[in-house]
Amino acid sequence: QRAAIAVAVQPLIRGKLTRSRVRRDFPDFGCWRNAIIALQRLVKGNEPRKVQFQSWIQLKLANPIVFQSEEFKILEEAALATQGYDDDFNEEDYEKNSIPAFPGMKPSDSAGRVCTILFTSGILNWRRKVKDQKYLGMFRDRIDSLARGGNSYCLSKRLKGSNHGALETKLDKGMRIIWTQRGMERMIWFVCKHDHITKCVELIDKSYDRVVKSRVNYGLQEWEEIGDTDTTAAEPDMLASPEQNTPLKIHSVSVEALASSWNDIEWRPPLKLTAVEEEIVNLPGTVLLLGRSGTGKTLCVCNRMARDRQQYGTELRQMFVARTRRLCEYVKDLQQREQFGTDMLQHAKFQTMEELAHELFEQLDVNTSEVWKKGTYVDFKRFRDEFAKGDRVKQILPQRKILLMWTQIRSFIKGSYEAVSRGRPLEEAEYLDKDVIEKDRCRLKEKERADAYKVYAFYRAYLKEAGLWDEMDRAAYVARLMVAKRNRDIEEYGEPQALCQRVYVDEVQDITQAEMAILFYAAGGKVDSMFFAGDNAQSVSEGVDFRFAEVRSLVHKITSNQGRIERPHRLERNFRSHERILR
Repeated sequence: QRAAIAVAVQPLIRGKLTRSRVRRDFPDFGCWRNAIIALQRLVKGNEPRKVQFQSWIQLKLANPIVFQSEEFKILEEAALATQGYDDDFNEEDYEKNSIPAFPGMKPSDSAGRVCTILFTSGILNWRRKVKDQKYLGMFRDRIDSLARGGNSYCLSKRLKGSNHGALETKLDKGMRIIWTQRGMERMIWFVCKHDHITKCVELIDKSYDRVVKSRVNYGLQEWEEIGDTDTTAAEPDMLASPEQNTPLKIHSVSVEALASSWNDIEWRPPLKLTAVEEEIVNLPGTVLLLGRSGTGKTLCVCNRMARDRQQYGTELRQMFVARTRRLCEYVKDLQQREQFGTDMLQHAKFQTMEELAHELFEQLDVNTSEVWKKGTYVDFKRFRDEFAKGDRVKQILPQRKILLMWTQIRSFIKGSYEAVSRGRPLEEAEYLDKDVIEKDRCRLKEKERADAYKVYAFYRAYLKEAGLWDEMDRAAYVARLMVAKRNRDIEEYGEPQALCQRVYVDEVQDITQAEMAILFYAAGGKVDSMFFAGDNAQSVSEGVDFRFAEVRSLVHKITSNQGRIERPHRLERNFRSHERILR
């Protein structure tokens, strides 16, 4: 009997001592007084249990600073211990019929502001696998409530044992949605059975812990150790997958766009950008972006296109250019499937350089079907296997220098802006002149340059005799047509007429200066309408000696030293390879 009395009295004494301390330390804090009153109601049990909890939750929402403090956690624990509560407490009707905690307080006043909903890839995969439309509707309703800032007990029950503030939303009797708050973002992690909640909380903590461990072990100083906080400033840009050695893929969608996207079961929101990527995407003017494979260059290009449409309207004429059709289709699919829809892309084109050349021929009313036949096309393979094995060429072109000579022909003698501006390939004296082709661009010695031009002389005769052509012949021809069009436009309209308003290039390291000049002419010569992304360490196309300095020097020459582009911005963080591998 004495033990039973002690068990009943001890919580009351703890509560009384704690309340005395609060009154002493915070005598003028009105929020604390209200909290104490609510605590007394819970302790005494004078009101119906549901009303008690509704008042308590409303009070917590109205005074988040007070209730997140360590002092009040002690108060809450002591008060709830006197009455206890069930995990199955159901407040399905709470959002519709919530009772204000104090006079003058509206239920809507307590709703937290949410701007973005984040989904892990696992959630999106789960959504595609569920076939029950009624069940998907329940999930959609819960996410919509969270997006509106709902904070009722059934929507945002805080889970014990979580180091990073994991919360639970009741989906049905046996299933739960596990999520966390990141400032004005709510991140949906898992949909799991009630019995698996503890495991999911452990995986969330593990995801954060692995980020901190990476910082400690491999010197990633930009990542800081984080705790249980509700501010995105302390959140790392990238979280580690708790079960794999890969970054956690987080998809982001604004609250405004969420409602219009639910009906498409294949819909996937765009991946969330890091702070550095967002800064690059929102830079004004022409942007040069340098990043190794796996750093998110293509994602930045896609988001830049979406950002420009949002800023300038869907009527904006956009052109995405890449070397391969596969990359064009990939970027187009990302634009259509993730967030932006087909209607948003009516004025956007996704083309290879070859397709762009044929389109320009058609627009400029030039019949070239007999000139640029595929059977007469010379690429590097044909140059190596057919031309370089000729008896006369073998004497001056060793096997080890075949690619070097092809690069000199393609990038400088025929494919440089100096050749385009002259309307013909460079002559030998011009190629050897280091004031025309600077030594920091072409790093060959004078004798090696002379040998390269001898090879070109043989190659020129070879093309002429066999009626063949290479990619630089076509690029030079298109460039001449564009220059002629530009001059006609200036005479007729007073300024060049652009074929597109924005140009985006991925894998720009596979494009020569002559082809870049075509892109600038297509944009009306406006040097503030480009977005170039690439990596000069992973060129796929043979014969392109690319540096980002080539783009900047091209702008200077096209604009007669009036235009200027900033140095390339870098993406350092790799999402595809482990830090030790990159080192």
